[in-house]
Amino acid sequence: VGMNMVGTQYDTSSTAVALAEQYEGVYATIGLHPTHTAASHHDKNEFGSTHEDFTKHGEVFDVARYRALAQSKKVIAIGECGLDYFRNFSPPAEQRRAFATQLRLAAERRLPLFLHQRDAHADFIAFAHHHDVFRFDVAMHNATRVAVIQRPRNLDTNVNHITQAQIV
Repeated sequence: VGMNMVGTQYDTSSTAVALAEQYEGVYATIGLHPTHTAASHHDKNEFGSTHEDFTKHGEVFDVARYRALAQSKKVIAIGECGLDYFRNFSPPAEQRRAFATQLRLAAERRLPLFLHQRDAHADFIAFAHHHDVFRFDVAMHNATRVAVIQRPRNLDTNVNHITQAQIV
C-alpha cells in the first residue's frame, strides 16, 4: 500500500517531494494545476472557511525548478496538468502553455502524466491530438472521476466515456 501526494503548484509539489522522501511508501506527483496559472481569490464555496490562507499564485511553470524536483526517485508522475475552463480562473492560453511544458518534462524524465480536464473537452482533445498526449501512460481526473488509461488507440473517443468506462 502506498500514498501519492499530488502537488498543484511549486510550493505544494516541493512539499509533496519532501514528505515522500521522508516516509516509506509515500510518493509524489509534481506539477502545475491549470487553474493555478493565474492568481485568484479564496473561494469559500470551494474550499470552505477553514482554508482562507490558501491562494493560487498565478504561477508560470518554471521547468528548471520542476526538473530539479523530478530528480527525486520518489516522483512518480507529472501533473496534475491539463485544461480547466470551469469558472474561467485562468486564461486558456496560459493553461495550454503550462500543459505543453509539463508534457515536455514528462517526456524528458519518462514519467507518466496525471491529467485534468474540466469543461474543456473539445480543446483538450485537440490539444491531445496535437501533442500526442496519450503516448504517455496517464491517470486522468475529470471533475469527479478518475481513470487509468494506457495509450488508447482511438483518441477521438470521448474522454468522458473513457473515464466512466475505466473508473479506478
